[in-house]
Amino acid sequence: IFTIAAIYLTQSYGGWVALAFAGFVWWMFLPSSKAKYALFVEGAALLVPIFISTYLTTGFRHTDSFWKEKNDSASARVIIWRGAGHLLKEHPFLGIGLGGFRLKYKEYIAELPAPPVEKDVILPHSLYLNLWLETGFLGLVGFMGIVFVFTARIVKNFFRTKNYLIILPLA
Repeated sequence: IFTIAAIYLTQSYGGWVALAFAGFVWWMFLPSSKAKYALFVEGAALLVPIFISTYLTTGFRHTDSFWKEKNDSASARVIIWRGAGHLLKEHPFLGIGLGGFRLKYKEYIAELPAPPVEKDVILPHSLYLNLWLETGFLGLVGFMGIVFVFTARIVKNFFRTKNYLIILPLA
């Protein structure tokens, strides 16, 4: 209830998507029963009106202005991601080294016609961009391999043991 209230009050569309996806994944791992499908219907009956209410009050104004360059957080991140993309074009395989983003980003923004909102940025605000830039392509592939092996082992163990655990959300 607190999570839904926080997402509603902050008008975070990413929060709604994350909540819906997390709820769906949690629902998928529940044992098949009538209660599982009743929970789905109840969840939809609760979330759809809240989602529609949010749409009617805000009109999804964030989606229209996300890519336009303004002085807000979303625009600052887009500029940072563009800078990270520029650095990846220059150093696609070896990256720029550990802790090198701050200096290289300052060099990048010095070439821009207008200074961005965020001038002193330590990291590119994306785990995958950060890994690729600091450890190179091999570091990114290694990390993705670790995540894949870990996830595959969890799923394999889950289906092998038929140990259906209901993980309650922490409030």
